[in-house]
Amino acid sequence: NIQQRYFILDCRKSQSSQMKELRSFIADIKKELLQTKVKYPRVCVPIVKKLLPQLRKMMANPLMTRTEFVEAVKEHFAAEGQLVVHWDLVVDFLNTVGEVCRWV
Repeated sequence: NIQQRYFILDCRKSQSSQMKELRSFIADIKKELLQTKVKYPRVCVPIVKKLLPQLRKMMANPLMTRTEFVEAVKEHFAAEGQLVVHWDLVVDFLNTVGEVCRWV
């Protein structure tokens, strides 16, 4: 789906009303996608339920590079004694459901 909506914003001001409007818009799209009952791969469930909320609370700016994200995921799984090999598939899936943006 292509959305005909434009946002003019300063991404350096993460708490501006325009950024909040963008977050709300993205959350609405995410809800629509998730209503189709997307089944999360088992490896993505702890990332979505635990790690992403922790990262959002810790970071003043919600952007991180792909390398930083992969490192954070690796550290999370290493702390729980698990090993995940297919990082690209994990990031691709989380991008598809709107949890992360692959282009950052």
